[in-house]
Amino acid sequence: MIASNLQLQVDRITYPKRADISAAPATQMILRDTMRGIKMKTCTKCHQEKELTEFYPDRTSHSSKGGYKPHCKICQKKQHKIYLQSEQGKAVVKAYSKTEISKARQNRYCQRHPERRKAKAAVFCAIQAGKLPRPDMLQCLCGNHKAGQYHHHKGYVKEHWLDVVPVCKKYHTNIHSNPELLESEESK
Repeated sequence: MIASNLQLQVDRITYPKRADISAAPATQMILRDTMRGIKMKTCTKCHQEKELTEFYPDRTSHSSKGGYKPHCKICQKKQHKIYLQSEQGKAVVKAYSKTEISKARQNRYCQRHPERRKAKAAVFCAIQAGKLPRPDMLQCLCGNHKAGQYHHHKGYVKEHWLDVVPVCKKYHTNIHSNPELLESEESK
């Protein structure tokens, strides 16, 4: 076997040798940095070269794509958000919510977290009764946006069901991933 025709086989992806990269077909988008062993790929949306960890795996793709989606995770998330806001995306979400799979998923959540469901129901009833204002009429705790939901900052114990703070969706997600955010806001 001639050394110039050798190819490295890593993770079921065929990588040409460094000298053969210019001769590789245009569809071969995976490169291998032989110095550090980092696998790279160029996003077809933002055209930036990123590590393979920045791409979702694509089990349906052919070997020419290297087993990864053509767009990076950031571009995929942006595109998915735009799709969900479109009329077609809203229709798909509505149709999915009526399927048996969706209903089974909701039932599993209710069985695993009954205290959360009861706390949310108590807040909803308090809003309907006029005891709590609607969250979209309030300012988010972060101060930059209108609130869209309430956060149970003291937990889901029955005596704290109505101890809630108004937050926007993005800030609510950040609070759950970094609880110190709420503590720093309350100390101000």
